Amino acid sequence: MTPIEKVRARAEALNTLGVSRSATEAEIHAAWRRQVFRLHPDQNPGKEAEFGRIRWAYDLLCEGAGSARAPAPPAGQPRPRRPDLCERVMELPERTIAECRAALDSRPSRRKVTDHLPGSVRRRGREMTFLVRTPLVEGPNRIALPADNEAHPRPVPPRVVRFNSPRSGVGIINVPAALLPQMFPGARRVSIEFTGA
Repeated sequence: MTPIEKVRARAEALNTLGVSRSATEAEIHAAWRRQVFRLHPDQNPGKEAEFGRIRWAYDLLCEGAGSARAPAPPAGQPRPRRPDLCERVMELPERTIAECRAALDSRPSRRKVTDHLPGSVRRRGREMTFLVRTPLVEGPNRIALPADNEAHPRPVPPRVVRFNSPRSGVGIINVPAALLPQMFPGARRVSIEFTGA
């Protein structure tokens, strides 16, 4: 790459990340992180091309700044394994359960429907499972799920999710993917486990 091409590529990379020519390495990194959170394919499917451009821009700018990024392992050696994610189970506060109960009571159903309330939540990485102590009932069911308070800076009312179950007893129901960005931004999968205990 000629010096002129390098200058043009650097200017294009700065423009892609939305930073000025005099941006420090910390400012470049902060801008890159903002763009990653906005355009990551896990959050916004179909944005792979834009995500690739910001990744290219960041790599070009960090390479030019002599950034101390981790080098690739030598050929023939395995990459370091990602650490295992710990699983944690948290009981929902009484206030949250009361809000869920109020959300169900505020929307009475004309048909016979079984209402459920979550008692706790199990988290593992970006996966969440709400644990419900009541069993599933064959036919129409409703559950009020609290929004992810870690992702929302202000209180968000619980969302009532309706579903039909083909069977009774214990089981797991997955929350539709269309509801995840609204209720649980950043979550890869959210499910409801009916333990019946």
